Amino acid sequence: MMKETQPLADASLRPHVLIVDDRADNLFAYKAALKKLDCDTAIVSSGADALHKLEKQEFALVLLDTDMPGMDGFTTLQKIKTHPQLQHI
Repeated sequence: MMKETQPLADASLRPHVLIVDDRADNLFAYKAALKKLDCDTAIVSSGADALHKLEKQEFALVLLDTDMPGMDGFTTLQKIKTHPQLQHI
């Protein structure tokens, strides 16, 4: 049986999750799955947007689609791993 999580009293302590996907149906499914967790989610639809978002805000988790037009998820991950500010992700 899964135990319900209690919301953190201080919202600033909640983990931030970045969801990167170009398909609306996948984004909907990710949001629904994460709803039970006490976290804040941000959504972007491209690798380039993900990199910009990651430079501005810290995230505990990135859910990254690998099959996207333009910059795919593998290229996005490579750029994250070689970026000095983002290598810890």
